[in-house]
Amino acid sequence: MAFIIINFTCILIGYFYDYNLFKTYMTRFGYNGIFKSTSEASYFYMFTFILYLNKKQSVKQHFLLALIIVSSLMVGSKTLYFYLFVSFIYMLVLFLTRRVNLKPAALFSIISGMFIISGFVIMKFILPLNYRLYALYQEDGFITLFFSLRDKLLLNAIEIIEQHYSLINYLFGGMAFVPKTTELGIVDLFITFGVIGIIIYFYFLKLNFPKLNNSNVKVLGTIILASIVLRGNFFYFPSVIFLSLAIFALILNQSKKKLIPTGYESNCI
Repeated sequence: MAFIIINFTCILIGYFYDYNLFKTYMTRFGYNGIFKSTSEASYFYMFTFILYLNKKQSVKQHFLLALIIVSSLMVGSKTLYFYLFVSFIYMLVLFLTRRVNLKPAALFSIISGMFIISGFVIMKFILPLNYRLYALYQEDGFITLFFSLRDKLLLNAIEIIEQHYSLINYLFGGMAFVPKTTELGIVDLFITFGVIGIIIYFYFLKLNFPKLNNSNVKVLGTIILASIVLRGNFFYFPSVIFLSLAIFALILNQSKKKLIPTGYESNCI
């Protein structure tokens, strides 16, 4: 809790006083406070969002959750924006299904409309505020913008794989042939371990991964997993992995406590 408040204060100092130490980027908008990298800040706020969202609702929890959301918006990370946007859609669906009697077709129409409207607002009003990202969007399109040029790295890797990979490389990887990874999680796993390696990797991951009983943690965690697969900035920083595992352990501990009768019913989303 104290760290969230301290880092939010550092973000405000960086924003109002243009203090470079607390900036995410030197060339575009973004303030991550005392975090060393954007990835650290992104995954810290993703996991703390889950942690405080699923705590018993109180004024203090609402205040901390608001700080987490505002801080996330200030970081300026597209990965974090993607996570918040999809999480918001998920929570809206929960709200509508529990409190409003809507048919599936009507609910689907509402969600689709929100995606379309949000995309229009982002492209029309928000994106032009950042000249570098807007220039990238105008030159190469939305896909390249979303993946931050990783799609070009992917195409380059595919070309190298087609030219140099043998059957053994497809099965067990061929990192020696690819001079630069794609920074897309699932693709780099294939380049490193191959098809057989990926199967073994996910088998042991599933074998050692704790069972999740909270449906909200499952869904929001899946969104984080999608971010890792699509953006690929998780495995490159050991500090990000250790930080995420530490907060995830708190989430698991919190979920286990909720399985024990405590005398009150949780008001979590």
